[in-house]
Amino acid sequence: MNAGKAKLGSDHPDTITSMANLASTYWNQGRWDEAEKLEMDVMNARKTKLGLDHPDTLSSIANLAYTYRKQGRWDEAEKLQVEVMDATKANLGSDHPSTLTSMANLASTYFNQGRWDEAEKLQVEVMNARKAKLGSDHLDTLTSMASLASTYRRQEQWDEVEKLQVEVMGGRRTKLGSEHPSTLTSMANLASTYFNQGRWDEAEKLQVEVMDAWNAKLGLDHPETITSMSNLASTYFNQGRWDEAKKLQVDVTNAMKVKLGSSHPETLTSMTSLACTYFNLGQWKESEKLQVDVMNIRKEKLGLDHSDTLTSMSNLASIYRKLDKWDEADKLEVGMMKAKFGPGFTHTLSGIATRLASIYGNQEMWDDTKEQMVDMIKAKLESDSHSNITSTHINKGRQNEVERLDVTHVVGPTGAEHVLHHPGIFGGTEPEILGPDYQRAEMTAHHSLLAAANCHKRHVQVRLAVQNMPKTGEWLLSKSEYCKWKAGTSSSHLLWLTGLRKYYQPVTNSMDLT
Repeated sequence: MNAGKAKLGSDHPDTITSMANLASTYWNQGRWDEAEKLEMDVMNARKTKLGLDHPDTLSSIANLAYTYRKQGRWDEAEKLQVEVMDATKANLGSDHPSTLTSMANLASTYFNQGRWDEAEKLQVEVMNARKAKLGSDHLDTLTSMASLASTYRRQEQWDEVEKLQVEVMGGRRTKLGSEHPSTLTSMANLASTYFNQGRWDEAEKLQVEVMDAWNAKLGLDHPETITSMSNLASTYFNQGRWDEAKKLQVDVTNAMKVKLGSSHPETLTSMTSLACTYFNLGQWKESEKLQVDVMNIRKEKLGLDHSDTLTSMSNLASIYRKLDKWDEADKLEVGMMKAKFGPGFTHTLSGIATRLASIYGNQEMWDDTKEQMVDMIKAKLESDSHSNITSTHINKGRQNEVERLDVTHVVGPTGAEHVLHHPGIFGGTEPEILGPDYQRAEMTAHHSLLAAANCHKRHVQVRLAVQNMPKTGEWLLSKSEYCKWKAGTSSSHLLWLTGLRKYYQPVTNSMDLT
């Protein structure tokens, strides 16, 4: 490149080509800033020498846009990609392969911006054009179908996702063979869809096949193998097959510690998953040790206010409750209340208020701390400066309106390719991820407090009644009465039931309270 500049000048076609080649090398090394600088020079030179509509100019614009994508500069990438798409449409037609590629690239940017409808529209157009031009089993067509399936996945259109993924998997098996990386990726994607549909047996079958193929081709410690093992472990977890999940998760965690280091985010995620499995196996000490390690590393690396740190604190608080360490659980929950919540935080004030009520109930501290909880919640809502309908309702004494508000949680894996499912402590999946309208969660803070107070009242009544029973006595509630009551009560408000075991083990009329 330097020789070309000296001999021919910076704007000579050969010099520009050498600049583009060096930029491509930087790109493949992940040196985005250096690649960007050269690509900008190449694009400007070609615009001047060749014109905006020349294929080489459009190629250089597309390359710069792709570098912006790698840098997460989606708006700048979009602007360039729209320019490329419009020019190729005008010059080559809507169904030309280059036009379809530019449309697919722009759709991918829309996807990463969360603009699912715009992405879907372009992807449908690309898929249909490729089917017509190339056939349904062409690899480019199958790729466009896989991309559209990813968008449908984000929209939670599971039937459409499954239909496309089955077709993609079948086409790649026929064209490439069952052990080709693209085929294995499509199988993993379909397994992930089955996972989200709760079709554990079908997910397991595919995941075992994928794991065995990656292990045979790449070895046990390759990232693809490790990811497939983690996915299968997650399926075992949701099937309640804790021992099988644990075996895989131990291997995954150890491999990630060696490959990535103990403080890498993916290693911490695998440690959390293993801790959750220990939790479900009743191995509280093992779970506690892992969660303490995860929490401390996240505090150091990410800070107290980060959503991952807060999630690990919540998980550890749950373990402390199982170990009857109420003071430690209380300290963590109160610490979470003091943190600054962001849109990605998985546990809202409402959930914390309910869990605090459970802690205080078990410590018989309700009367002393009830008002403090209300003050903390109100202060939290005000300090975070979020628009909040609930605070208005509370101030006006309109509790009925507050009690009718609810929260919509968005739960599920992220990404279209290899998805790492994280089993969690509550409900079998990693704690919920709130959507962008997470302020609605804060609206339920007072509602949850009311429910927690009601829950606490029942807790005390039942616990005292049980404590006062003769050792050979029977339950205060009949099983039918209990089931009727439980059916109308949110599971999050049944936390107090877990405390009954340590006060009373019935001799007769035994009943599972978990």
